[in-house]
Amino acid sequence: MSGVILRHPPTGCRALVRADAAERQVRIHIDGTAEHRRDLLAIVRHNFDVIHADHGFTPDDSESPIPVLQLFLSYSHKDEKHVEELREDLKLMERNGLIRTWYDRAISVGEKWEARILQELAEADVIVCQISHIGWDQSIRSQFSSQAMGPPYWRTVRDDCGT
Repeated sequence: MSGVILRHPPTGCRALVRADAAERQVRIHIDGTAEHRRDLLAIVRHNFDVIHADHGFTPDDSESPIPVLQLFLSYSHKDEKHVEELREDLKLMERNGLIRTWYDRAISVGEKWEARILQELAEADVIVCQISHIGWDQSIRSQFSSQAMGPPYWRTVRDDCGT
């Protein structure tokens, strides 16, 4: 293993960039505030892109790619703050192409919202339900209030969760 520590004086952040030849991976750990870490990571990524382009490297397509997991976030709008916190925590996995997260704020103005929600539910690999402090039944009923997503659906969700 080899590595380097990079310092970014304007933000005070440091990045530890380590290469593991045996695993064919580069790992990057950055300290500092969240905003400054993102800025330094963008600089490191840009420099990796430049290095790869300068040396004519192309992505290795010989390995099968990891399929992107489709996440459907379901929540009561009373809990939107908590869902935004969760989305922030998931951003790194989204940027790395591991997941695609969908929630109702992605619905465009004038779009048929019920059809879009049903489509996203059908395509989801994982459904994440933000259960509110108001209780399981009220929270699920709030999230799946339309007839198409009503009691039969939330009973299934409840049974799958083991409650």
